[in-house]
Amino acid sequence: MNPIFKRTPAASISTLPGSLPVAHVADDVDAAAVAAPFMMRLESLNADDMTHDALWRDSLALTGTFRTFYSAAVIQAAWKDRASRNHPVGFTLNPHSARIARHGPKTSWVEASFVFETQGPLPTKCSGFLSLVPDGKGVWKIWVLCTILEQLKGYGNPDVLTPRAEVATGTSNGVIGYVGSAAEMANGAANGVNRHPKPAADTTSGPSSGVNGYAVNGTSHGTANGVASVNGHTKPAADTTNGHSRGVNGHEVNGTSHGTANGINGHAEPKHFDCVVVGAGQAGLSTAGRLKAMGVSCVVLDRNSRVGDNWMLRYDSVKLHTVRQFAHLPGETTFGPEWPMFLTKKDLATGYQRYVDRFELDVWLSTGLEIANWSEEKKTWTLRVRRHGEKKIITCRHIVFAVGQTSPTMPNYPNRENFKGTILHSVEYKNPLKWKGKAGIVIGTANTAHDVAEDMLNAGLSSVTMVQRGRTYVLPVQFQSRVMGALYNDHTPTELADRLAMSNPTNVTRLMALNGLTNMARQEPERFDALERAGFKTDRFGDIYRHLYERFGGHYMDVGASAKIAQGLIKMKSDATPIGYTSNGLEFSDGTEIPADLIVFTTGFVNMRKEIAPIVGEEIAEQLEEFWGVDQEGEILGAFKPSGHPGLWYMGGSVGQARYMSRFVALQVQADVLGTPLEIYRATPSGN
Repeated sequence: MNPIFKRTPAASISTLPGSLPVAHVADDVDAAAVAAPFMMRLESLNADDMTHDALWRDSLALTGTFRTFYSAAVIQAAWKDRASRNHPVGFTLNPHSARIARHGPKTSWVEASFVFETQGPLPTKCSGFLSLVPDGKGVWKIWVLCTILEQLKGYGNPDVLTPRAEVATGTSNGVIGYVGSAAEMANGAANGVNRHPKPAADTTSGPSSGVNGYAVNGTSHGTANGVASVNGHTKPAADTTNGHSRGVNGHEVNGTSHGTANGINGHAEPKHFDCVVVGAGQAGLSTAGRLKAMGVSCVVLDRNSRVGDNWMLRYDSVKLHTVRQFAHLPGETTFGPEWPMFLTKKDLATGYQRYVDRFELDVWLSTGLEIANWSEEKKTWTLRVRRHGEKKIITCRHIVFAVGQTSPTMPNYPNRENFKGTILHSVEYKNPLKWKGKAGIVIGTANTAHDVAEDMLNAGLSSVTMVQRGRTYVLPVQFQSRVMGALYNDHTPTELADRLAMSNPTNVTRLMALNGLTNMARQEPERFDALERAGFKTDRFGDIYRHLYERFGGHYMDVGASAKIAQGLIKMKSDATPIGYTSNGLEFSDGTEIPADLIVFTTGFVNMRKEIAPIVGEEIAEQLEEFWGVDQEGEILGAFKPSGHPGLWYMGGSVGQARYMSRFVALQVQADVLGTPLEIYRATPSGN
């Protein structure tokens, strides 16, 4: 066991530094003229260029990890240190990206996007955003600076995947960019067995025009009116041989063998992979797609028999509570306008299967990872897997655990043996149809609990009761859609929406969401008053980022169940806690008893670190960070960055987080496979 490892302590998101600016920017301000001079200043950033409480969020570009720095003095010191090592150059404002952003009557700023490159030990292409405010003397200064690693210079773009059919035909792949000419594809085919080819996209000596080759033309953080236009074209790597995708390498794709240029002809399974991804859900498939785009050999292991079973095996009525545009997989529009706005489990499973087929991802189904042993000498994992009941041994440099939540937790009330009915955790629950005419209880009040309670009501149970153990934040889906729809829609490229939504310092995004959602809630008090009258204790002015980043849930995105609670169709028990089972139901601390034939617990799951401990062993598990929560800078604990042990990564989060953050896991894996791992900057300068 590693005696010196100390896990990063969790922090409260409400204590993070940072605030929204109190500033008014006049409508006639020339935003581009304001932003342009800062391109030169970024070459040697000075504290005088920033507000005293400025923030800098870096996503791997200069720090090799996810960091947020607070105050002008600290940022200047950290920037100087990183610039001396990575040599950022060529800061270029994206044409038409500068605009005035407004957040209420007293808060506005100028924002713009830019690109640059680094010329350090590992040359890269990067992008960024600036938010600028005037000080008391009318001098413009940086309030927020964001920098983002886009790709390793000379290697594949993690955002651009080439479908097999389109490699052969040269037709458009539906993402930002185009397939190269026949001559370019021929050149790519000649390099078809090169594991890390130089893509056709990397043809310029300077930085690409805009974020991943497109210009940001007026798309805003807070409105849906601006739409980014595609001004620069990127060419996916034409790494093909006889029209076949490079990344399959003779492995089975979803149970079907495909021969490729390496001579394996689909009969032999290679023993070694650069990366093994465990789990074929949104997080796993997103990571695998990114890795394939960059030429990193990868296989996805999933214990289920079908792609999409991570959704199909859940309860029948489950669906996303976020808009479909938030659920796309990397490199394509997975769920276009023909799909419903809120995707069902069948929709998601269909989209995932099509993605695997379209990009020929190497997925081993009915395959469980049993044991993972690390060789410190070889820096390699040896994995024992069981595939269709047969034991196999494979090796890899990296494991990405994208296993979701599968190990339930539930309270252990006494006298369970006396209860004559059925007790289920939500992971076991499918539907309540066979309990029609009987009584049901749901323990919990978050998203799944409301879905189950609605199921019971719709199935005709004689009574449905939700047991509430603490106040619950209720976020009406209409509120959430107003905020999310400004970025995630059928017009704004997903790559741009992700950067706008997930690149800012956590507390900046949090405060904007908190202000906007609080104002909406204040305009509709009766919605929440009705819940209180029905016995549902609601936190109407809750902090959605606390739930998403700290608690990993615990809120309800109201898609209709709240009205049924308010009407008394779903009863509430919120004035006492369960203390034990009776033969006919549950006994509560106030002496009451509620009868039940079916009790469903929606009480959560264990942390991913504990879930993978039996696979990697307790010694390694003790070296790992916890999965989720935030650190004192507001960065997610454990996920998307080094976990505490070499070659082991956590992937997860919401469908949108999984899509966007998978690009950074893939970039870190690629850099290490190339022998030039990203250099992580762990210091926090005093700024004195």
